[in-house]
Amino acid sequence: MTLEAWIVFAIAVFVGSYVQSLIGFGMGLIVVAVGSLGGQINFAVLTAAVSLFTLFNIAIALKGHVATVARRMLFYMILGQLPAIALGLYLLSRLNQHAVATLELLLGLFLLMGSLSMVYQPKPLDKTSSMSACLVAGIAGGVTGGLFSASGPVMGWFAYRQPLHLNVIRATLLSFFAVACVLRTTMVGVSGGLTRDVLSLAGIAIPVTVFGTWLGLVAKPPVSEEALKRTVFMLLILMAIYIVVNAMRTFA
Repeated sequence: MTLEAWIVFAIAVFVGSYVQSLIGFGMGLIVVAVGSLGGQINFAVLTAAVSLFTLFNIAIALKGHVATVARRMLFYMILGQLPAIALGLYLLSRLNQHAVATLELLLGLFLLMGSLSMVYQPKPLDKTSSMSACLVAGIAGGVTGGLFSASGPVMGWFAYRQPLHLNVIRATLLSFFAVACVLRTTMVGVSGGLTRDVLSLAGIAIPVTVFGTWLGLVAKPPVSEEALKRTVFMLLILMAIYIVVNAMRTFA
């Protein structure tokens, strides 16, 4: 990686950790989107590193809020994600080895659809989702988490539809992501994927993550949460379009 690539990566980590500390998700999505643009970081390495340093963001942001977690909803979401993360990792391994352009196209489409869903959110439900709905959400979040190390759009869309207090939604999302990161990192480690490159990326990102998360907790931006989300996801939409167009050129 060039010096410029390292700087861009560090900025993406800072912005992602700051945003996630405010709205409960978005870090993995932002870092993966920015990190994949230059093509200087192997995608499997990037996503493995994201799972590692995201844990530090979650630990800081979740401190003092564990008691507010919607435990029943979280239980069924985690139950759904357990086998789904393994499936996502398997798909990533196959595509990263044999179909990189397809992987890039899927990433771009995931970013595009996920960001659009967060910009234009439906109205909240009248009552909390059923057990089966939580299981399905967990499965979808597990697959995207295993494949892209980012399940924010899926789980954020699902969680923010629940008729729950925002603090409960954020704490529940962060708890779900914490379990996902631990599971994904463990699976990657068992398969020998925690390489020197992964640890180097994570080592650079961890102090930036800690600073960005802390800043998000003590210095909130002078704009509404809704305005912040719209700005972030509109930028992600532009990046997604670029990734999709670039991947389509490979197929042309």
